[in-house]
Amino acid sequence: MLDRRKFLGVACGLGLAALILPRVNSAGPARARGRLLSECDGALAELAIQYVPDAAPIAATVYREFLRQLPRDVTVYVLWPASR
Repeated sequence: MLDRRKFLGVACGLGLAALILPRVNSAGPARARGRLLSECDGALAELAIQYVPDAAPIAATVYREFLRQLPRDVTVYVLWPASR
């Protein structure tokens, strides 16, 4: 008797899923509107970097060398954790 109930439960679940799932995904994926922008062409206008004082031995030299190469009209936002 218990096996029959399990079988009926599984069959009902599969039947309901077969009825519901096609309706849920019928719209399809959302389409992007407008033109896609390249991530590797053009000049930087703004830049955000994260700085953690504990990582200064690793990051300070890299940031210094990188930031020196940027044109003066690039706006740089530096984010760091609040004091503890």
